[in-house]
Amino acid sequence: MKNDIKWQYIIIAGFSILYTILGLHVGIFWDNVLFVGQMGTYLYENGLWAWSTMPIDQYTSHPCLCGTYYAIVWRLFGRSLLVSHLATFPIVFGVLYQIWQLCAYFFAQRKEQLAAWVLVCASPTLCSHCVQLSQELFILFFFFYALNSILRKEHLHKAIALCFLPLCSYRAMMLCAGLFFAEWGLSRLRSIPFWTWKSIGSYLGGIIVSALYFIVRLHIFSGNATSMGYDDFFEYMSVGQIIYTIVRNTVVLVWRYLDFGQITIFIVIVTLLLLNKNEITHSDSVAKELLICAILPVCVLLITSIFAANQMGHHYFLPSFVLCILLSFYLLKYSKKAKVIYSVMLLSLLAGNLIVYPEKISQGWQNSLAHLPYWSLRRQAIEELDRRQIPMEETATFFPNEREIDFIELNGDQRSFCPFTGEEEYVFYSSCYNPSDEEIDILHTQYEPLVTCRKGRVYVQVLQRANLNP
Repeated sequence: MKNDIKWQYIIIAGFSILYTILGLHVGIFWDNVLFVGQMGTYLYENGLWAWSTMPIDQYTSHPCLCGTYYAIVWRLFGRSLLVSHLATFPIVFGVLYQIWQLCAYFFAQRKEQLAAWVLVCASPTLCSHCVQLSQELFILFFFFYALNSILRKEHLHKAIALCFLPLCSYRAMMLCAGLFFAEWGLSRLRSIPFWTWKSIGSYLGGIIVSALYFIVRLHIFSGNATSMGYDDFFEYMSVGQIIYTIVRNTVVLVWRYLDFGQITIFIVIVTLLLLNKNEITHSDSVAKELLICAILPVCVLLITSIFAANQMGHHYFLPSFVLCILLSFYLLKYSKKAKVIYSVMLLSLLAGNLIVYPEKISQGWQNSLAHLPYWSLRRQAIEELDRRQIPMEETATFFPNEREIDFIELNGDQRSFCPFTGEEEYVFYSSCYNPSDEEIDILHTQYEPLVTCRKGRVYVQVLQRANLNP
C-alpha cells in the first residue's frame, strides 16, 4: 500500500512538472491579467493586505486571494514569470491531487482510478489553466477539496475549504452555494440527515468570510453596492432582449459543454444513460452521485449565466466538466467496448487542443492549449514593432492585450498599447483576440499587414492603415 501511495504522488508530480514546463514561456492571459498581474502587482508594491485600498475601478472589487499569493512569492523570490510559474507548481499539484482523490472515491480498482484521472487530465480546459498563471487553479483546488470532504463526510476539511473558496472570486462564492445544494442532494440520495449542526455549521465559516468581505469592501473602504464591476450584468432594455439573451446563452452554454473535444464525452453519457436508465435509476447509486456532483455544484452559475447579459467562459463550468468526464468513464462499465470508447474519448479531448474556429466565431482561447504559440509570436511582433520604431502607445490593440506589458510579462516594461477605435495608424492584432465582427471588417478593409508572425493557425500581426486614395 505504501508503494502505491508513493507511485500516486510520483505520477501526480510528473504531470504537474509537465504542465509547469509547458507554461514557463506563457505570459499572463485574459482575465488573469487582472487577477494575477494587476492585483498581484498592486499588493506587491503597496502591502500584502492592501485589499481595501485597491481602487475599485482597477479590480472590480473581487477578493484578492490569488493576487496575494503571487505578491507573497514575488516578495520572497523576486517578481518574474519564471518565479511565478515555479510557484504555481504546488497549486497545480494540489488540483491534480484532489482530482485523484475523486477518482479514488468513485473507482475501487487502481487501474480504473489511473485511467479516469488520465482522462480528466486530458481535458483541454484543465490543461490550459494548468500551464497559465490562473486564479482558476485556486478555485479548482478549494472546490475539489470541499467536494472530496463532502463525499467523505469530513466536516472540518470542508469548513477549511469553504473559508478560502469565497476569497477567490464572486464566482467562487456561487460555487459555495452550489456545494450546499450538492450536499443536500447527496444526503437525500443516501437517506441520511442533512440539517445537522456538523453539516450546516461547516458552511458558517464561508458565509462569515463572504459577508465580512462584502461589508468591508462595500461600506467601509469607499465602495458601494453598485460599484461591483457588473453594473451591466443583468441590464436589459426590453422583454425581447431578455428572451434573446436567454436563448443565446442557452445555445452558448450547450456549446461550452460540447466544445474542445468534449462532444464525445456527452455522446457517451447520453447514450449509456438512455440505454441503461432502468438499472441506473433503481440500483446504481454511484452514477447518481456523479450526476449530482456534476450538476448541483454549478447550478447557481448555470442559472446566473442563462440570464446574464455578459458572455460566459468555458472555465466557469470546469468543475462540472471534470465530473462529467468521470461520469462518462464510470458509465463505460455498461458498454462491451469500453476500451475502444475510452480511447476515442481520450483522443477527442487531446485533439480538442487543436480546434481553432474561423475569425468571426468568438472562442475561449485561454481554455485550450491552442494558444501556446501566441506567446513567442507576440514577443516577436513587439520586437519588430520596436525595430521599426513604431510608438507602442499610438498602436491600437484589443482585450486582453490592452494593459501594460509589465502586467502580462512581469518584466518592468510600463509601456502599453491603446484601445482600438479604428482611427489609429497602427494596430497590433492576433487571432487569439476576440474583437467584434465590425472591428474585424475594419481591419480587413482599412488596414494592411505590415508584420505577420505565424505558427499554424495562430498568428500575430502589426497592421498599418491602408492608403485608400486612388
